[in-house]
Amino acid sequence: MGDVTGRKNTAPVRALSRAMRNNAELTDAVRESKTNPEMEMLHRVVERALERGEIAPGNPALAFVGPLVTGAVLARPSFGGVEADAAYLARYMDACVLPALLQR
Repeated sequence: MGDVTGRKNTAPVRALSRAMRNNAELTDAVRESKTNPEMEMLHRVVERALERGEIAPGNPALAFVGPLVTGAVLARPSFGGVEADAAYLARYMDACVLPALLQR
């Protein structure tokens, strides 16, 4: 994800996100073609970590992994004025997402 956002402007994605708020058909199409496959991949990564015992099954942060990662990508340009590149996302994962997931 960071490799893509580091090379491309996420403004179109943010605009699409705004448009989805008022268009149910667009929302369904984006979820089916883009969001669901990405979240499924992320779910598989988390499932493997659960199987290895790295994440506790009842961890309440599990429900927020997708929004946490996606939110960082979409919010970085607004708050920092730059895209969320791979280095930023690695730091974000280490500082925010992984500590939440690894709490027991």
